[in-house]
Amino acid sequence: MDQPAGDESTARYTGSRFLSPIADTVGLRIDQFNFLVTETLALIFAMCFRHFLPPKSNNTLPRHLVDKILSILASLLGIALCHFCYGSQIWHIIVQSSVVYLILYSVHPKHSHLVVFVFCMAYLSAVHIYRIIYDYGNSTIDISASLMINTQKLTALAFAFYDGYRSTQRARRRRPDEDDEHTALNEDQEKQKIIDIPKPIEYLSYIFYFQGICVGPLCFFKDYCDFIEGRNLLVIPTSGTIDKSNDEQYQLSQIKQPSIFWPVFTKILQCSMWGYIFLAYAPYYPLEYNLSQEIINSSFFKRVWILVISIFCFRVKYYCAFILSEAVNNAAGLGFNGFDKNGIPRWDLLTNVKPLQIELGTSLKVVLDVWNIQTALWLRRVCYDRLPKGRTLGVFVISAFWMPRSKPWYHQPWNDHGSTNSSSPSSSTMSTPVNFIPINLRLLLKFTNLTSLNLSSTDVKNPCIDMIIDSLQNFVVLNEMNVLEKKYKKEFFVQ
Repeated sequence: MDQPAGDESTARYTGSRFLSPIADTVGLRIDQFNFLVTETLALIFAMCFRHFLPPKSNNTLPRHLVDKILSILASLLGIALCHFCYGSQIWHIIVQSSVVYLILYSVHPKHSHLVVFVFCMAYLSAVHIYRIIYDYGNSTIDISASLMINTQKLTALAFAFYDGYRSTQRARRRRPDEDDEHTALNEDQEKQKIIDIPKPIEYLSYIFYFQGICVGPLCFFKDYCDFIEGRNLLVIPTSGTIDKSNDEQYQLSQIKQPSIFWPVFTKILQCSMWGYIFLAYAPYYPLEYNLSQEIINSSFFKRVWILVISIFCFRVKYYCAFILSEAVNNAAGLGFNGFDKNGIPRWDLLTNVKPLQIELGTSLKVVLDVWNIQTALWLRRVCYDRLPKGRTLGVFVISAFWMPRSKPWYHQPWNDHGSTNSSSPSSSTMSTPVNFIPINLRLLLKFTNLTSLNLSSTDVKNPCIDMIIDSLQNFVVLNEMNVLEKKYKKEFFVQ
């Protein structure tokens, strides 16, 4: 009996299948349904965390513990949610984090950040390449996204520890300005630096905190410690007692903590809106529709219109995931970024995307500034601010190696129950080419001329659209080759 296509697409999924009957009833794949359940549970846990363990000077340790290890019976919340969503693949995060912790202890601080960076990027690349070879073209949710966030956490932590080492070494010099070996920290590095290696409970809590274990967004270690100890709220002293003789401290202690209701409510509302658009319209405007003969033979304006709509429907799923993850963090109190000049609380510390600015962006620069914001900040802190030359190129190269090489990040097969047919007799001998140069780095080089166009003063004519269509065509051809390869391998083993 032929196996349904929907089951084939999730055959390699290692997460829990306990809720498969409910997922089938709802009409979602089990990996997608598990992701929504995980984020919903994280949202509930976050509200409980905020309500029952508000920041106080005498419960810093319990807050670290309850975030990961409320009790032996409840186990680790973050690990439990991650294991529910990804199954045995959670070992990738455990192994990567454990090795990095050993590196921080065993390698001299002068070099540990570089060793950690090389190891983390190599480990992440190995996972990406493994998926290319054994699971190419599959859109099933796996550990890759969490491992990418974990790589950001670990490398940022290592560089912050190196900045603390630099700061300590300069302080020991009689004339710090003459210390050429340990350059001065900039304002941001001074704020994010870490003097000591985190204690094991702090490290585990930071790696596996349930609010961001599955999809992030990235939270830097210093910001996370401020959240745990209550310093991010700027209202309750984190050590000692309140000295009423100190008017400033006493006044801060009387300030009411900002409410999480409005930021969480508005973001859940946004998430619901983007989720509805994705479910209602994405199936009718798949990217493959741009390659149909109907669209190719259509007028230029219709081709542009379909291209814009289909790519918009492709983006909204990321809007939904990013905003939902931010809401979960805000529900626990993580993400508060002080007050603006009008005294209104700001909850944008972990903002990862601004959909309205993206959709109304007037240039590529504007779009890049409001898309994957935390990743851009990570690239600036670990690369751009540290390279003496070639900063922009370094950022693009690191970004290219950090991103997956597998096609689901560029081409999402919306119609999971469809099939791909090909009449080429030679396709049976074809195998998916494995190019160890990241595909997005090659695309970056390919589209240099296109993306450098000044769209405000340049007429975008058919050749530009043809370049985009040609790229999409190449993606589909590679996918067809992969489908055929799997088909003939399956027939070979059956025989």
